Amino acid sequence: MSKPNKKKTRQYAVEFLKFGFIPDEHDERKPFCLLCNQTMSNESMKAGRLEAHLKVRHPNNSNLDLEYFKSLKEKFKNRTKLTSLFHAKQAPHTRALEASYEISLLIAKHGKNHTIGEQLIKPAISIFLKTVLQKDDGDIRTMPLSNNTVSNRIDEMGQDVESQLIEKLKLHKFSLQMDESTIRDSEALLLTYVRYIDHEEFQEEMLFCESFETTTTANDIYIKIKHYLDANKIPKENLLACAADGAPAMMGKNTGCLKTMKDENPNMLTVHCVIHRENLVAKKLSPVLNKILQSVIKSKMAIKWKLLKEVHGII
Repeated sequence: MSKPNKKKTRQYAVEFLKFGFIPDEHDERKPFCLLCNQTMSNESMKAGRLEAHLKVRHPNNSNLDLEYFKSLKEKFKNRTKLTSLFHAKQAPHTRALEASYEISLLIAKHGKNHTIGEQLIKPAISIFLKTVLQKDDGDIRTMPLSNNTVSNRIDEMGQDVESQLIEKLKLHKFSLQMDESTIRDSEALLLTYVRYIDHEEFQEEMLFCESFETTTTANDIYIKIKHYLDANKIPKENLLACAADGAPAMMGKNTGCLKTMKDENPNMLTVHCVIHRENLVAKKLSPVLNKILQSVIKSKMAIKWKLLKEVHGII
């Protein structure tokens, strides 16, 4: 029994352009006529058939030279497509979306109410465009800056910054500084800062701020730290040192948080905060020095709260 003959697939040749044909965009095995925009079958991919199509269907163009068909090919490639129309429509929307993120970041940095975007910023930009530049403010009206939108933008940027920091801590050695603080309504917080070297420069960032559910014992603090490192898969071996104030829950010799952390990571250094130690000494030395150190501590706490507002958008 004889095997069926395989159907021959013809290939496009460059010289077919002189007949007004290029390969079809969706199937290069088929010829595409630039004059009538018709796609023909692969069987027609022969010089004789393509020439016959040109003379029969387009007799007025049969005597034109190759340069004409080259220019026709360039016009066809540079034609406006449906996808390019969509991209052109999306470009202003993309820029407006980017501006929405930038403005939300400014609102968070300055600790302003999130409704200021719709109530003040958008109207102010619209007035400037219409009065000074004499331009339409259509793009400004479509820019999302509502209260919920600004809140979501700030949360998204905060999560992105945190994820970038976590990825760095997975690869770099770092040290921690922990401090327990109390805000309004007697809510206890654990503030944790991290310091590491990136591109041969020291970097200091807030790692996280979490509230305590009930008590603030050494075990509660340890659980917060351990859960955060484990949840984000940050190796404990990368933790070189940990600093805290002299509170028993932090620096207790037998049951303190730092003691428990050092038991798990023997190579970790424990550091008693220098400012707290100097403050304890200053109380016995000189009222003047004590007053100066109190000013230093207040400045330190102000810097901490400023960073906390920038990262979490707390007002």
